[in-house]
Amino acid sequence: MQIPGLSVGIIADDLTGACDTALQFFSAQAQTHILLDFQKMAHQDLSQAVSDQDNQVWSMNTGSRHMQPLEAQSMVRQAVAFCRDRLGVENFYKKIDSTLRGHIAHECLGMLDELKAQCAVIVPAYPLEGRRTVGGYQLVRGVPVEKTVVARDPLFPVRQSHLPTLLEQATRPGLVGYIPLSMVLHGAGPVLVRLKELIEEGKKLVVIDATSHEDLEQIALAIEKAQKYARVIPCGSAGLAYALAALWTNRPELGSELPKEKRALQTHASPILIVNGSTTDITRTQTLRLMENYAYYGQGSSLELFELTPDQILGLSPLDGLLDNLLAALGERNTVVLSSALKEEACARTMNLAKEHNLSELEASERAQKVLSLLTESVYRHKPVKLVLVGGETTCQVCQDLRSTQLEILAEADDSIPLSTDSQGRWIITKSGGFGTPLALANVVKFIKQHESTSVHA
Repeated sequence: MQIPGLSVGIIADDLTGACDTALQFFSAQAQTHILLDFQKMAHQDLSQAVSDQDNQVWSMNTGSRHMQPLEAQSMVRQAVAFCRDRLGVENFYKKIDSTLRGHIAHECLGMLDELKAQCAVIVPAYPLEGRRTVGGYQLVRGVPVEKTVVARDPLFPVRQSHLPTLLEQATRPGLVGYIPLSMVLHGAGPVLVRLKELIEEGKKLVVIDATSHEDLEQIALAIEKAQKYARVIPCGSAGLAYALAALWTNRPELGSELPKEKRALQTHASPILIVNGSTTDITRTQTLRLMENYAYYGQGSSLELFELTPDQILGLSPLDGLLDNLLAALGERNTVVLSSALKEEACARTMNLAKEHNLSELEASERAQKVLSLLTESVYRHKPVKLVLVGGETTCQVCQDLRSTQLEILAEADDSIPLSTDSQGRWIITKSGGFGTPLALANVVKFIKQHESTSVHA
């Protein structure tokens, strides 16, 4: 069902999730806004931002992933109320992490309560990035999530791959339902029938298997048809959001032209600063591929990697000399990668040093993000740069210290990687630490270089 003047509220528990999910609606020609801190906008006049004609998508970063469960639930309810009461949003999407981090049960139930809805349909699969749900188990490229690096996440380790069990552990018995892949493979009809039965049984959280985009399309169709019987809230990753965006909006046909304002992306040539706070193997590979391929599209500019030492990461040594070196390396058009520890042995040395100073893994991670953000903010005060931010916590901290309050998506720099402009006109590209092909960072830098012109100013 296509909705004229579509208004969607995306509720995400971290910033990169808010961005990559909003990107799915951008690709369907919706105007997309990412609010970094909706609470700071509580008393602002938003009348100029709300349009009755255009498709408007508001993606809210609640920053609730690392809160206590009830605090996270309260924050989600506040975000929903803000979208509904201040922005006039009628259609909601709960973004959840495709590796099951965060307070999924509490936040989904909070949305149900605030919207007086009957059921949350939970579909974390994102096949494009190798995340699938089979038998209720969440798999990352075929491996149960509890057997991946996510189980060692210092901020939110995931040690249960079976999603129905994970949800049941966080709530009272009898609220969780499940629809298997065998039913999904038969299409939207059987899914709809079973979903209706589960809602009548009083299930509030219904997990549905999915392994392909076609599965997500059928689930999205079933969710839409279910609205005739009950208010159902879709909850998933960017994969389900893409399928729903195709139903809710007039997605352009392949090869058709985008509106002019989404093509005019030329900007003046300037340095690129890639700030990486992720320690995933995916990000390590992407950084190496960037270094290997940079000469092919660098247009005569240079690339330099600055990897923080363990004492720098933990804020135990001064950064003045490093800042000077960063500014010198950036030059007029160069690219610099500023990163926390990339290699596993370097990460291990950092953790050992943290223990010597009685710092927990959480405290060490928070210090690392703060150091990266401090350096980024200092660089920007001396030299405007285009920013590529890798990792959710890093992205949030940098945007906060740069006093960015809102992002608007301009383009898709690479698969699942949006280019946005902030409230001060800065180009900011955001990338989840666990997403992207090996060439993702190389493709992002290539994208920026292709849109640079010495005669056009941002």
